[in-house]
Amino acid sequence: MCASIFTLVAIAGDRFFAIMFPLKSRVTQRRVSLVMVIIWTCAAAIGMPALFFYKYTKRQWKDFLERFCSDVWPQTRNSDGECDNGYRSKSAYWVCVLVVLNWIPMVIMIVMYTIILVRLGKRRIIPSSGALSYSAIQQRSKQKVYTIEY
Repeated sequence: MCASIFTLVAIAGDRFFAIMFPLKSRVTQRRVSLVMVIIWTCAAAIGMPALFFYKYTKRQWKDFLERFCSDVWPQTRNSDGECDNGYRSKSAYWVCVLVVLNWIPMVIMIVMYTIILVRLGKRRIIPSSGALSYSAIQQRSKQKVYTIEY
């Protein structure tokens, strides 16, 4: 999921630069490889706590063996001396995941696509009357050709 979200942001960035700077070369094999390495490194870093703080647990009932994963986060003591059972660590992790995987990519993509739409809106070929006709477009694209007779 992390890699998918970061890849969508990278695609939005590529489209943004393609429209804002159309004459500059933007996609090279080296750049694509670098972006993919960064995306997968960030995705692995965000998903890493699941490897360390989720424990496989078995619980035997009278006639059933229950198997499940539960999260065991590092515990800290509150100011009153009581243990928080990992609530602070778990909350901090999930707030970071929410911000990094939802809010930041959403804001970046909204800004980029809004700028793209504004830029493309200024360059439309539709006549000011709003009617799109083949002849109107053809009239504007006509070139005057002069023949010189000897």
